[in-house]
Parts: sequence; C-alpha cells; structure tokens
Amino acid sequence: MAAEYLLTSSFEPIVPGQSFAGQLPRHVTIQQYFKLSGSEQAFKHALTNLTTRFYPIEVTGGQEALYGPNNDVPVRLLHRLGALARLHNDTLELVNRFGGTMRNPEWAGAGYNPHVTYVDGRALEEGETATLRNLELIVRKDGEGQKIAELVLPLSKK
Repeated sequence: MAAEYLLTSSFEPIVPGQSFAGQLPRHVTIQQYFKLSGSEQAFKHALTNLTTRFYPIEVTGGQEALYGPNNDVPVRLLHRLGALARLHNDTLELVNRFGGTMRNPEWAGAGYNPHVTYVDGRALEEGETATLRNLELIVRKDGEGQKIAELVLPLSKK
C-alpha cells in the first residue's frame, strides 16, 4: 500500500524516527492525510525550504467543538490564524505540485478549520496561547496503524 502523509505541528517535542501506535501528541494538523505521486524526496526538499520562510506561529484556544465522522470527537478551535492559514495554503500548494491527493479534500483550502484534538484529556484551554515551532511530516505505510515522524522541520525564518 502506498504511504500516506500527514503534516502536523506538535506542542510537545517529537524527534525524527519517533513512532506512534495510537494517537499523536497534542498537535495542530497542517495538512490532513494525503498521498504523493511525484518524487517523495523532492517533496521533502521543497518542504524543508518552505519552513525557512516561517517564524514560529502563536495560536490561541477558542471554543470547544465536536468533530469527526460522528461529531463525537471533542476539539478546541483556534484563533489568530493568519500565519497558520498561510502555512496551510503554502503546504497545500506543495502537495498539489507533487501530484498529491487528499483523502478528504473538503478539509483543505477554504475548508481548513484548525483545531487541537484532546489527547489524554488535554487540548488547549480557551484563551490559552501556544507556539507552534516545527512542521512534522508523519508517514503511515499500512493505512491504519503505526505512524512515524519522518521529518521534523523548525519554523525558522531568517
């Protein structure tokens, strides 16, 4: 089965090669699961270059909501989305340039609604501010199981 990728920015530090059998640590999804038909290595190189154009991004917790296919997954919506929306749009452009197909295209572009899913009972509190410092490329090769942090790239505009 072809690899599926996910772009995230986690609140807790993760390292390249780190694997996750269950939930990922608390994070903001930058791009939901996608597949690439173009060169994976060239995509990774372009992604690395892209992160040098971004400073770390502050986000603030907003209202709670219920997401997921059955509207039963509690999440915290986010405020202060300008830079986060630019990161989403720029990475979406890269995914498209490398022949990417989104599993749920309705959640990309104009349908992007950034949030933090609760992990171990914690997301962000309403009004709490956090800083997104990295962009992580997560790969899942078997469709449903283990996820591996393939790249952890600092947001490091110079």
